[in-house]
Amino acid sequence: AKKEEQRSKRRQQGGGPSDAMQMSTTNTFGSMNTSAAGKMENLPQMIAGVMGDNSDVQTECTTQFRRLLSIEKNPPIQEVIDSNVVPRFVEFLSRDDNPALQFEAAWALT
Repeated sequence: AKKEEQRSKRRQQGGGPSDAMQMSTTNTFGSMNTSAAGKMENLPQMIAGVMGDNSDVQTECTTQFRRLLSIEKNPPIQEVIDSNVVPRFVEFLSRDDNPALQFEAAWALT
């Protein structure tokens, strides 16, 4: 029961296999704003990261999109769809070489 409680806490906090990469994301983009409005300000960098070729940055930015879409109140679903990253997330599902990226992409799509 205690393990399930810890898992539940991690899910609510957006924990996943790439949480350790959050530090890299901060280094890549400067200080990432964690508020909903701030995350929307980071959208151009997040899109560029997802569309780029660097696997680590793809994973970091996909995680940021997943967190953005996990906002409980009015997640910016249409804005993310309009940013044209959804087909890229679908591509990431077939990336057998990067399970963390697959995981984050699947979560972002759900």
